[in-house]
Amino acid sequence: MKKILLTLTLAIIATSSFANVCQKITKISEEMNSDFWESTNVKVIAKIPETSPSRDFFDYKILQDLGQGTRCQNAMVKTIFSISSIPGHVFEAIISNRDECDGGNSYGLIKDLADEKVFATVEDSFINCFDTIMRN
Repeated sequence: MKKILLTLTLAIIATSSFANVCQKITKISEEMNSDFWESTNVKVIAKIPETSPSRDFFDYKILQDLGQGTRCQNAMVKTIFSISSIPGHVFEAIISNRDECDGGNSYGLIKDLADEKVFATVEDSFINCFDTIMRN
């Protein structure tokens, strides 16, 4: 019984910490737009060209749900970044960047690279935090 209680407690703490991380990110900007990337709190570590994220495109259903199928896999840009108010974390945003695939608004996901957990989606450029950790 103690092991079950401990497991549940750890799961709740992990889920709430992801929510807290996501909330700190949305305080910078609720949208993945130039305001977000130009913020002094955001440090872009790497920006990977459109042709590289194709493996991720097939790994995450949210990316395939753009509605254009595999034609849009090369419309995804992967950006590795950190946030000054969240020390010790490095994040990855995989978002669309071609109007013919996303109608002019970015779609994608944000994950913590430490454990590869997706904790937010980007829809119509808005960052949407999960209450629980997304599973593929």
